[in-house]
Amino acid sequence: MGGAWWIVRWKDPIWAGYHWIPVIGVAWAVINIAQKRARKLNIAAIALALFELAAALMLATTCFPFCF
Repeated sequence: MGGAWWIVRWKDPIWAGYHWIPVIGVAWAVINIAQKRARKLNIAAIALALFELAAALMLATTCFPFCF
């Protein structure tokens, strides 16, 4: 592998966190909505997380051979 040691070491965990943090955030927002806490803020968080996940999926499918 090429690159600096810290990029090689931390690329995969950061990439996994980049995809799992929005999923966890959506689950947390759904729980907060069910408990009737800050509904508008949690709905906005869900919308933002779903937008980010959709953008990441679209990016992954449009630049497939060059992204990896």
